[in-house]
Amino acid sequence: MLMELTMKIRNGFVSNSSTSSFLVLGWRGSLDEDDMKTVCEEFNLKPDSEDKEDLVDILQEDINFFIDEDLEIWGIELMYTYEYGLTESTWSEIEDQCSTTQTIQTLLSLPDPTVFLGQRH
Repeated sequence: MLMELTMKIRNGFVSNSSTSSFLVLGWRGSLDEDDMKTVCEEFNLKPDSEDKEDLVDILQEDINFFIDEDLEIWGIELMYTYEYGLTESTWSEIEDQCSTTQTIQTLLSLPDPTVFLGQRH
């Protein structure tokens, strides 16, 4: 019995579907619940509860908040991509996100933020 096998070859960026890439303007370390509540108050956000997961959820939805406790970084996500997607942002969107980052920096008396580019699984 003879079988013919065809192999597909992909040129360019190949990603595992469980991987996402990100570009974050933020800080190393962790952010405690009290600081998250302060940020929510500043942006007039009303979480369902004061549970850390609810605080993270509302911050992610409303101000592109990013937190990764394994990588120990947090901040505002400027861009992201999942699977094979291409993501784009306008300069105006980036400016808004930088302004949000600056507000958080001032509010929590933080040092200048760092740009983080990476992947999470």
